[in-house]
Amino acid sequence: MIGFARSMRFLTKALTDECSPEQIALGCSIGIMLGLVPKGNLTAVVLMALLFLLRVNILAGLLSAAICTCIGLLCTSGLDWFGEQILAIESLQPVYAWMYEAPLIPWTDFNNTVTAGGFVVGLFLVFPTYRILTGYFARNLAAWSTSARSFELGRALFGDDKELTSWRVG
Repeated sequence: MIGFARSMRFLTKALTDECSPEQIALGCSIGIMLGLVPKGNLTAVVLMALLFLLRVNILAGLLSAAICTCIGLLCTSGLDWFGEQILAIESLQPVYAWMYEAPLIPWTDFNNTVTAGGFVVGLFLVFPTYRILTGYFARNLAAWSTSARSFELGRALFGDDKELTSWRVG
């Protein structure tokens, strides 16, 4: 029970107090890219490393990655078609040949149509997602924190009420 309360406190603080709107929005943007790319290749590993190494909200990134993975599974045929169109561009064939012969780039699985389509769609979504979510969280984050602290459970989750947060067994 104590572990659950601590993890709920961590979740509450992660989404309200300890991150700026920009950090939450960038975490969501990277998570969207991660969710649209198939897992098990170097592209997904690099995106996951970016999520953990940059100063972003990791929880927001992982939640958006989980949601976009489900959406990506539903849109696989569309991502496959889009990736096929990208990989069929005649003027980029020498670049693709160079990428395939490079030491590490073949592990990115970019020659896979779903990976290429998901990566490019994710790239197109990063900037608009970041801009929209930054504005949204800038307007609403303080209000969420204030309204959550008005409830007894919210004060316990934030650690504001010492009486509610002193857990004793026995």
